[in-house]
Amino acid sequence: MKVLLLGHRGFKRFYPENTIPAFRKALWCGADGIEFDVWLTKDGKLVVIHDRYFRVDGETFDVKALRLNEIRRLHPFGPLIPTAEELIGEFPGSYFNVDVKDIEAVEKVLDVAGDMEKVIISADNPAVLRALREGNGKVRLGFSIITWSSLFRFPALKRELGLYSLHVPVDAVDYVGLPALKFLLRWARSLGVKIALWNYRQDEFRYLPPLIRYCDILISDDVSKASRFLRERLFR
Repeated sequence: MKVLLLGHRGFKRFYPENTIPAFRKALWCGADGIEFDVWLTKDGKLVVIHDRYFRVDGETFDVKALRLNEIRRLHPFGPLIPTAEELIGEFPGSYFNVDVKDIEAVEKVLDVAGDMEKVIISADNPAVLRALREGNGKVRLGFSIITWSSLFRFPALKRELGLYSLHVPVDAVDYVGLPALKFLLRWARSLGVKIALWNYRQDEFRYLPPLIRYCDILISDDVSKASRFLRERLFR
């Protein structure tokens, strides 16, 4: 069984996340594609960045209140931060998981990536997913779990929106334990969705051996190590 390997915000473990060097390194190290986050800037650009707010020298800045050129001037990684259009154009043929943080970015996301075959557009906010589905009836949608209670929304969202994938953090093992997590992944898969595993604060490689058989997409912080892991277990 082939597991699709995506770099989590690029090669997040060793490079500044959501930057061109991080994405380039992830693909060079064996990733099939990359996962990245987007917000809409004040001047309508789809900027690749995880957090809405960032701090520099004690001052807090709001990505949505800034123009792209201001973000690139002020943010610590500014010159390395791409727009979604630049990123997709830089790595044609790759798989992309666009994680939409901003409901105001939905229209632009669909303009940029809505008709691409190798794209999953995900969000943790059901309102964002609904807006995406209203804008495009065919796009592959993924629901990201960030709180354990959000899992209970999944079956209804699957029926309503025709979800393609469920994005589950490895960290869920802390809340329900390993046996229960394996059961829940099998259950979700039985409903006809792909399972994408990602990591927040865990050592992902501690839990991948027992979980990988329930995984279709691995969104890894360390693509190099993950690629070796999958090859050794014949999941690639």
